[in-house]
Parts: sequence; structure tokens; C-alpha cells
Amino acid sequence: MSIYRKIYEQHYGLIPVDDDGRTYEIHHIDGNRANNDINNLVSVSIQEHYDIHYKQGDWAACLAISMRMNKSPEEISKIQSEIGRKSALERKAKGTNPFCYTGEKHHRYKVAHTEETREKIKTKRALQVMPSRPDIKKLFSKDWIVTFPNGSIEKVTNLKAFCEKHNLFYATMVKIGNKQIKSHRGFSCEKIEELRP
Repeated sequence: MSIYRKIYEQHYGLIPVDDDGRTYEIHHIDGNRANNDINNLVSVSIQEHYDIHYKQGDWAACLAISMRMNKSPEEISKIQSEIGRKSALERKAKGTNPFCYTGEKHHRYKVAHTEETREKIKTKRALQVMPSRPDIKKLFSKDWIVTFPNGSIEKVTNLKAFCEKHNLFYATMVKIGNKQIKSHRGFSCEKIEELRP
């Protein structure tokens, strides 16, 4: 038994029991679980305890209490979703939710992003959110200029496929494109970093 429950019983007697046979919960009025002063302790039903913490926005306590309420996994999952949604809305209102960026000020640096930075963020997010869409991949993929051992030049859109076709190591060709090494099996390449229209 927790020490605060013992303290409560020493002053008020046995903790009440609800209709389902569960003892009432002891709530710390000021929210500080280390403050076990008798004036800071109150007995409440499990539903009242959950409601108190829900209104305070104490999501961890809400989840712990809901699990003691013998709720089904579906109900607990619904509570978790609701708690997460409410928390995300509160963080959005404060400007601290990175997934709900308003474009005005970055919550960490408190300065406005430039238009160029906003476009970079949108581009990066488009690639992260929709990596499987071929039209998005094609829009932002890099072109390469590849020089063959005999000196002929070819523009390549898919460097990985080109490397497989010519029995070359893709990682080594990328290093050549980044100017880390000069050539690979007589081949060299150069990266074209422009976005396609």
C-alpha cells in the first residue's frame, strides 16, 4: 500500500469502496505526489480521479488511471488517441508542434523563416510524406552527366539503374559526383542539382 493511502487511513479510517468493489483513489490536490500532507489528500472515485487529471491535461496519469478502470483495449486506444489529439492541438496553439508549422515563427528560435527556407521545408516534407509517388520522385530526382572510358558522354536520370547495367558500384559513382574520388573503372560522373520543371 502506498504511503499516502496509509496516511489517509490514519486520519479518516478505511478508504471507501465503490459499487464495483474497487477502493476509492487518493488524489493529491496540488498535483505534487511528494506532498503527503493530510490537507493535500482527498479520496475520489476512479472516474472522478480520471476526470480531474483529464481537465488538468495530465495525460500520463489519465492513461494509467484508464488502465485501472478495466477498460477494453479499444477504449484505452481511443483514450490515447483523444489525449494525443488534444495534446497536439495545445502544442499547435503554443506554436511548439513541429507537424503543424504555421510558417510565421520557428518555435525554437523565435525568428521568421525566409520564403526560400519555407520552400525547402515543403520540398523535404513532400519527399518524406510521399516517397512512393513516382511523379514526386521524378520531380526532385537528380540528373547525372556520365563520362564513359572511351570519352563519350551520356545524361543519366537513374544513376542506380545505370550502375547495375554497366556493373558499377553506385556508392562509388556517387562519391565521384561529390568530387571525393576521380573515377571508377574508367567512368566518371557529375551531378546536376537543378529541380525539374
